[in-house]
Amino acid sequence: MEKLFLIMGISLFFAFLADKRNDGFSQRQGGASTKKDVLCVLLMLLGMILFTGLRTRYNDTTNYIESYIYRQQPLKEYLEEGDTSIGGNPGFHIVLAIFKQNGAMPQSFILFFSAATLTIFVWFFRKYSPRLLLTVFLFFVIGGFTNSMAAMKQCFAMAIGMIAIDRYIHKQYVLYTLFVVIAMTFHPYALLYFFVPVLDTRPWSGRMYLVLSIAFLCSIFMEDILGLVTSVTSAMGEDYTAESFTGAGVNIFRVIVCWAPVILSFVYRKQLFTNTTRAENVFANVTTLGAMIMFMALFGTANYFGRLALYFHFYQVIFTPWMIKRLSKKDQVLIVPIMVIAYLAYFWYENSYGYSFEAHYSRRSFFDYLLS
Repeated sequence: MEKLFLIMGISLFFAFLADKRNDGFSQRQGGASTKKDVLCVLLMLLGMILFTGLRTRYNDTTNYIESYIYRQQPLKEYLEEGDTSIGGNPGFHIVLAIFKQNGAMPQSFILFFSAATLTIFVWFFRKYSPRLLLTVFLFFVIGGFTNSMAAMKQCFAMAIGMIAIDRYIHKQYVLYTLFVVIAMTFHPYALLYFFVPVLDTRPWSGRMYLVLSIAFLCSIFMEDILGLVTSVTSAMGEDYTAESFTGAGVNIFRVIVCWAPVILSFVYRKQLFTNTTRAENVFANVTTLGAMIMFMALFGTANYFGRLALYFHFYQVIFTPWMIKRLSKKDQVLIVPIMVIAYLAYFWYENSYGYSFEAHYSRRSFFDYLLS
């Protein structure tokens, strides 16, 4: 894990400098920015992009490369013969077809998606996080950084979804709808972002208790709703069957990581949610929804519901620093050290035993890429 710890350390160093340059204040909810942190943020982003974009092997990376080399059609052929249904990820394949049409090597499209995805993530984090250092730390330890390499299509759809949520917060509903539709062309489950208006309410209100209750009942009667789930996935062009949802449940530690900030927000709800902005309400509630979906994945549906939960998983990296900042100094002194130690332990476990990073990751140098 030395490589992963190294890039995390470098990123945290520049995030720390960015916070110091900006006096600990990032442009929350679209507020004014001093822009003193821009260079630090760009250097952090550059390191992340080179680390992920120059990879030659990690998770499904080799499958993407082989598919691009042997099966991806050039743009003209794809538009005439390719699968352009939502389930066929047409947005993703159109981008790949453009690269193929121009004779680009596979590394170029991997670098492109890494750069685009991480740039949007970091832009969103910088815009809404009250403490970039803690946000970047959480992004690494909960698996956001490694997921950007493992789930390329989905993470790019999530990045576009962040733009959609940003537009929703600013009440630009046409653009919000447009960006969600664009995200669906890269990964169809991005339609979940259409639930955001339902979550535009005060956290732990009656509406959120109702959503929690529905999710809990769905988890209890999971076998009875599988037919509905398979019908929905089939309508989207996916080929899941009822058997696809009968495997092992998600790792319990992933569930705990998702639920930790939600439980904390419930305990301190009277202190946290007395005077909140629209953005803060949305981030709190999408984090709660993601935790609820991950809870459903405990019941033998990790492949499907674990993937759905990922769409809302990253918002806790903004919600948690905001929540910590609202707590008293006494509570912060108690909670922050426990949180850091627990998350680091999960990070080490997940990348050593859950899915060994060192055993599966390899990359090429930037100069090798330029000369090839």
